[in-house]
Parts: sequence; C-alpha cells; structure tokens
Amino acid sequence: MASKNPSGRERAYVPEPSCAVCQQSLQTPKGSSVHAWKADSDVGFVFSAPGQKEENAVRPVAGQTGKNLCRALRLLHQRCKSLFPSTCRYKYRITNAWSDVEFEKKTGRSEARNTEVLTQDQRVFRELNGCRIIVFCGDKAILLRTKLEQSGKFDALVCLPHIGNLGLANSTKIGIPGLHRNDERINKWVELLIDQLP
Repeated sequence: MASKNPSGRERAYVPEPSCAVCQQSLQTPKGSSVHAWKADSDVGFVFSAPGQKEENAVRPVAGQTGKNLCRALRLLHQRCKSLFPSTCRYKYRITNAWSDVEFEKKTGRSEARNTEVLTQDQRVFRELNGCRIIVFCGDKAILLRTKLEQSGKFDALVCLPHIGNLGLANSTKIGIPGLHRNDERINKWVELLIDQLP
C-alpha cells in the first residue's frame, strides 16, 4: 500500500531486511497508520510514540525497536504458540500511547508529556478493542494501563520495559548491564512477559 511520506510524495513501505518473516509482502490493514497497525490479533502492543524511523517506514515499531520485537516474538512463538502464532510483528495489533510523530529534528522532543499521553486513553482503547492481552512497552505506554484496566475488557495487561536498545539497557527490571548483551536482555523481557500472562 502506498502512503504519503513527510514531503507529500507517495511511496510504498519497504520492509526491514533483518526480519525474513516481515519481508514477505504484507498488505497494510485498513485503518493502519504510522502510529497504529490494525492486525486481527488477540495480542496488542502499546509503545510510546512514533519517531523518525516510523515516519520513514510509514508503519509503527520500525528500526531497532521493531527488530528487537521480532526477536522477542520468535521466542514467544516457541514458548506460547497459541497466543503468539506468528514471529512477525505486523501480525499483531500495535499502537502508541501518543499518535503524533515525535523526534528532535522535527518537534524538538522524542516523547509526549505524561499529561498529553493521559488524554489518549479512548483512542488507544478503540485501537485495541477486540484484543485479549495488552502488552505495554515502556513508561509512557504504562501510563494508560489503569484507564484501560477500568474497562474490564482485557484478560491481561502486561507492563514491560520498552524493547528498544536503550529501554532494555536501562531497565532495572531487566537488570543486565554491559555492552552487547541484547540477546540476554530480550530473553529476560520475554520471561517477564510470560510471567504476567494469565
């Protein structure tokens, strides 16, 4: 599906070469955008905000965060195939706590303010409606947990560190310091997710 990039020209999404499953020709689900992916899935992921990589890819969770999510999904698929039937992130519902694209060169920041995120609960609820399990990835996403929990519509609300390299490296929940240890950190992230499932 073609989409307009920041300059207004139409262009098609080019999959990232690191994920063979995501390289397959995926049709963009109706209603998807740079901040939300509307796949039919029991599991939904909430991230913070789309950035420059997402704007360029015209899809959410691009760049290293997306690659890390695919790595985690390969492990989740092995351990919980019924909930995670695919290793491709674009087979799951994805949204962001803040729908606007944020990055330093464009907006002077990379995240929305907490007060801004807290105004997004109804939009995020609509985008996740029909999912059973919601995985909040990072502090900004977790801000919406309480409001979504009040709906009583979800079987489990899982709170995890952001799966980007910085989020994994700085998380006290992950607790694995040092360079070049992302595989270990992603394994720990997966364990934390599984521990919170019903």
